[in-house]
Amino acid sequence: MAGKILFPIPERGLSSRLYRIKAKTLLIWGDSDRLISPVYAQAWKKGIKGAELVAIPEAGHMVTIEKTDQVVSALARLD
Repeated sequence: MAGKILFPIPERGLSSRLYRIKAKTLLIWGDSDRLISPVYAQAWKKGIKGAELVAIPEAGHMVTIEKTDQVVSALARLD
């Protein structure tokens, strides 16, 4: 039932506040995430100036567990 109430993620003003994020931002998203759609990753990337998006193929919502090596590689590229 929670899934029907919570998703899609309701707009509670987050999109209008993303511009406030000034820290270096890396979004890591599973291309096959069925809990939070990858369209949100694109929206967040657009809303956070300078954000980088790494989309991990064949990974779902638990991308850090499903594709640990690829997530570590993405993080290692950060300076």
